[in-house]
Amino acid sequence: MDLVSARVIGYLLLYPLNHTSRQRVTTEVFSINRLYKNEVSEKVFLLGKMYIDHLICPFRGSPGRTPSSSQHVSRPSYDFLRDMIRETLVPYPTNHSQTKSNALIRDGFRCMVTRKLDLESVASVKDLGTLVASEWPKDPGTTTECAYIFPKSTSSGISGTTPPELQKLQCAASFWTILESFGYSGISQELNGQQVHQLGNVMTHDIGLHKWMDKLVLWFEEAADGVPNHYNVKIIERYETLARRHLSLPTDVTFTVDQIVQSRLKPDSPPLTGSELPLPNPKYLHIHASVCRIAHMSGAADYIDFIFRDMERLDVLAEDGASADVLAGTLSFSTALPAVGTALVRECGR
Repeated sequence: MDLVSARVIGYLLLYPLNHTSRQRVTTEVFSINRLYKNEVSEKVFLLGKMYIDHLICPFRGSPGRTPSSSQHVSRPSYDFLRDMIRETLVPYPTNHSQTKSNALIRDGFRCMVTRKLDLESVASVKDLGTLVASEWPKDPGTTTECAYIFPKSTSSGISGTTPPELQKLQCAASFWTILESFGYSGISQELNGQQVHQLGNVMTHDIGLHKWMDKLVLWFEEAADGVPNHYNVKIIERYETLARRHLSLPTDVTFTVDQIVQSRLKPDSPPLTGSELPLPNPKYLHIHASVCRIAHMSGAADYIDFIFRDMERLDVLAEDGASADVLAGTLSFSTALPAVGTALVRECGR
């Protein structure tokens, strides 16, 4: 774990989120060298672990998280798309259901990356199903989910006085403190409370892509050509062949407000635009992409996966203390406090 923590610091310097973040981490490392001359390595390890716990982990979907798919709750049926849009489209979504519906309208009832059709929408809106059968009969379909770039756990439902609520509040506060120290002072207010459900923070994803985005496996890097909303689609090497071949994952994508379905089924209405249905925010995608890169280059993502897998499997501590690393990691990730020393946990486990 110490090696992973040190590598996180290294990659934060090599591939910083921005210039301010590099300055911040550089200053922290210099301060450690000045103030803790006899404990430099130990303090650098703790600094790296702090960034794992409070910057990387918040972007990582928790094990056992309830899916947010289009099929999780049966949606009402409509004869006409215009009725569906009139009843579900809201200017400022305040919950997941509203956000999911708005994102589907924006994205043309498709995964916005693979362009696979959302089967639940095709089945529940009669004239949309008819249009698909006549115009795109061979287009593949899928179950889609509403993927949040900044997870809801960082902003929504974090008030309260119970121990779990206070713990969640502390986690969110630590997360936003780091981002503010990196120069992103306005995002915590942009996504505060119900504003986390804004369309600029969500994407309609194929269910498989959503799970990979949650695991920090998939991210989107702004393309160098300067075309607005044009991104290179990145995925870690061990998944790349599978994703490109079997999930139709493209190498790049340009996000747009889909006009095709609207123009066919609402010809007399003015087209919906990016001002009414905002596209994913480039700044949010950049931060997410930076965290994903650092997590995988450093090995932190694999370590977090290890912890989460064992959290699900582990019932009791092994009598010989063999599960000390798992417990230490679990305590750290679940309480947002520094991990209990492995040696101490091993003694407690005996």
